[in-house]
Amino acid sequence: MRKYITVSFSEDLLQKSLEQAQESTVFVFPTHISASRARQIFMQNWTLQDCEFITMEQFRESLLLPSDPTVSDDRRMVCLFQALSPEHREYFHINGFFDIVEWGNQFFQFFEELCDENIDAQTLYEPQNLPGINLLEWQESYLLKVLEIRTEYRKILAQHGFSDPIFFQNIENAHLPHWGIRYVFVNQYYYSRLEQSLIDAVEAADNEIVIISQIGGKEQKDLDPTVIDLKSLEPEDYRLRNLEVLEFKNEDQAVLYFLANQAHEGDLSGSVLVDSKLNRASYRDLFDPRRFGMSEKQSIQNRWIYRIFHIFRQHLDAMSDTLGEGFLPLRLILDACSQEGFLSFYGLKPNQKNSLLDEIKVLLNSDILYVDNKLDLLDKFASPRGFKLMKAILEPHFRLLEKLSKLISPGDLLNLIDSPDGIAIPRLCSEEELQNSDILEVFYARLANFASLEKLGLVQNWQEFFDREDSRQAVSVLQLFLESLGSGRINFHKTDTKQKRLQISNLLDIRNLSQESVFFFHAIEGELPSSPNPVWLFNETQRGRLGLKSYPDLRERERYYFLRTVLSSEKCVIFTHRNLENDIEPGSFVTELIQAHSDGALSQVKLESKTFEPCISNLYRAWLAGSETQDKPYQDELCRNFGKEPERFFTLPSQPKSDLGAERTHVSGYYGLDDLLKNPFSWYIKRLRKIPDLDLRPLETISRKLSGAIMHDFLSKVLQPLAGRDLTLWDIEPHLTDVETLAAVLDDLLNEEKLFYTYKIPQNYNKVFLTTIINNSLVDSIKAFYWSYLAQNLKDENFRLIPEQDRETEGGKIGKELLSIRLDDADFSVRIRGRADLRIKTPKRDLIIDFKTGHHDNDQLYFYEWLYYRLDNPAEDLNLSSLFWLLFESKTEKSPADLQKRLDWKNQVEDALVNSLTSGYSLGSKVADRQDLTKITRADLYRINKGGDQ
Repeated sequence: MRKYITVSFSEDLLQKSLEQAQESTVFVFPTHISASRARQIFMQNWTLQDCEFITMEQFRESLLLPSDPTVSDDRRMVCLFQALSPEHREYFHINGFFDIVEWGNQFFQFFEELCDENIDAQTLYEPQNLPGINLLEWQESYLLKVLEIRTEYRKILAQHGFSDPIFFQNIENAHLPHWGIRYVFVNQYYYSRLEQSLIDAVEAADNEIVIISQIGGKEQKDLDPTVIDLKSLEPEDYRLRNLEVLEFKNEDQAVLYFLANQAHEGDLSGSVLVDSKLNRASYRDLFDPRRFGMSEKQSIQNRWIYRIFHIFRQHLDAMSDTLGEGFLPLRLILDACSQEGFLSFYGLKPNQKNSLLDEIKVLLNSDILYVDNKLDLLDKFASPRGFKLMKAILEPHFRLLEKLSKLISPGDLLNLIDSPDGIAIPRLCSEEELQNSDILEVFYARLANFASLEKLGLVQNWQEFFDREDSRQAVSVLQLFLESLGSGRINFHKTDTKQKRLQISNLLDIRNLSQESVFFFHAIEGELPSSPNPVWLFNETQRGRLGLKSYPDLRERERYYFLRTVLSSEKCVIFTHRNLENDIEPGSFVTELIQAHSDGALSQVKLESKTFEPCISNLYRAWLAGSETQDKPYQDELCRNFGKEPERFFTLPSQPKSDLGAERTHVSGYYGLDDLLKNPFSWYIKRLRKIPDLDLRPLETISRKLSGAIMHDFLSKVLQPLAGRDLTLWDIEPHLTDVETLAAVLDDLLNEEKLFYTYKIPQNYNKVFLTTIINNSLVDSIKAFYWSYLAQNLKDENFRLIPEQDRETEGGKIGKELLSIRLDDADFSVRIRGRADLRIKTPKRDLIIDFKTGHHDNDQLYFYEWLYYRLDNPAEDLNLSSLFWLLFESKTEKSPADLQKRLDWKNQVEDALVNSLTSGYSLGSKVADRQDLTKITRADLYRINKGGDQ
């Protein structure tokens, strides 16, 4: 016997469903949340009926029983990977186990969908007989290989005594042990063919079936999906009375507007915010958990325990890529030490964090890339404060990494867990997690699942399985463990169940629930409705013809649950945004509601559609005013409203009397003045305020700065023995042309302990590149410099070489005065100091030579000319030449002979200083000049209409 019941959107679906409660009744819901909520309501008025509340998934599992134990999670993927032949792996570009995870999920989803729609996989072996599918040649080949893998996968499972749902989820395997049961199916939009068959079978076994659907305007008479027709709805069919559609320019405006306004409108305990992105969104921290009910289940991936195991794997992986596997990148050490859980695991307190980071910055400031696992660097590197905290962390850390590097199988990792000198799991958890959550139970459950991979004997040889060597095998074991652990979700126990909070959920979790008020975030095309998934094997048309769910089916389901949620609430507020540059526009579900209302539908609904362009700072200020938190960051540092002068946002106000210090004098080298000319904003930060542009996460590559440092040190080693005396070409030729001698000098330089190049040079394949190609280029270039330039320009004359000196700077500490200006009855001056790579003095002329490995600018040569010669004779034509030697091109590039260019450069420096002191420190006019310190200057927001020139 089957009965259909229709519930309108104006009625509470769960309450109406519970009217069907009788003895021996089983309520079947689409989700755990709706089943749990219905059970709670039922128990409040329980009259001793024997009723169960289950999900559709549980209903299916109770009827489709396997003959053998089933595999799931990691065990499923491990068996599937072993089912792939070498030809299959090459065809599907699967080079190792971890390449199969995404592809494997698609594989299992495909065959699960076939089971859902009662499609026998055997029919796919003859694709030419599939109705109207018209497969392309690559699809036929792809399909046949997938079917081959399915067959081999089944054989492997059988060998181990296991099965998989894709082999028994069909109506032929249904077991129907019960009769006389009343099954009530509550508002499932789409029933698959398998679910329909199971319902038919249950009904045929003398069980009563009740199908409850929530629609409006018509009666439900079958299990087919129902399409909501807004135009046919009568006022009594829906609960909705107030609908607001608020459009913004971006999601940040929408979120802050909500927090500044609706979030503080009285009691919102009967309301829900629909936002599937919140847990991973940057604005999550703005939501006070005392006012907003977050998801009780949280991914373990966001907790210390997962992150620290991830650090172990990451550090081992990075070290395995270094020569000798003995170096750990400093950027990874910094990342780890920035996490409180990592510090706590090794016994450091939170208040020691800043001191630890200061120690790391000492090394970063010296361009150190690595720390060695023996900590020789920390013993040898001179630092006034030393590296006490770094040693306290890294000594036990490297000992543990050494043990982890020996992992071969999952069992080896288990032996380290909670063992002496191993990994004490409770130390990986915070006090809050230990006291208020089930994190340990979840961890050990996932650990047991991981251990079963070895105990069940699914893999005979783990080294052959991963096909990795040395510590890379351990990296694979840890990665496999992270894959297993990452699916865990922990539950925080409620500490205050009386406080009324606005709940945050997603569209699928709240289906079948009724709310007083509903707020939707991100109602844009591509998110609501969502975009189609990438094609895997069949396109959407082919899927539909084969009988599988296609994108139109999924879109209609999403549309139904969206409209059902809107129509069953008293008030609904939809937040959307539009950005034509990024092709973002309000979702079609939203525009459909607006259009239907304008056409006369939903006559009892008051619709307000508004467009906002609020100032973020005003919203933030309003959020602060309504926030209950005591810590209100940046309260006094909100963005100012610049009105019709938006370019002022990109200009730092100047204070001439104090910016250049009490003496109103600035001492600078070339690069400081270059910053002033190109980007006064960054010049102020780096040069006047002396805040360094520190790269906290340097990559292990051969940077321009590294190659330049090696070049300068190499030149110093080669030229210093020749300095300080009169020379001829005959004197210097052996020093600059003997390739073996030059190569030995360079090799000694790179291995010189006090220069620390061992820790500055990438300890990977880049080192091989550096020590062969680049080093040979430097040696060859010095030889070419002698023959093509010195030998040609210093014939038959004596000369003196003046190379760069480490401790000697022209101008000393106070510099030489380049210019002086007077503003508002005060004098300001710029003084210069620096060192040219090489000067050559002859009886007739002077030469300035700067060696370059990359970019070069004639302004630098002008700077050296002023520093050494032109300050005393600025307007005279001196017997002076300046040039670059391009090391990797082995050629010279001379500066223009025009005297006016030298004078112009000095005038440009003076103009830039005057403009900065009088009008503020602005951004550079060229895009290339604005790339410095962009996170501070926000040059990424700079546009022509905001003051930019190009």
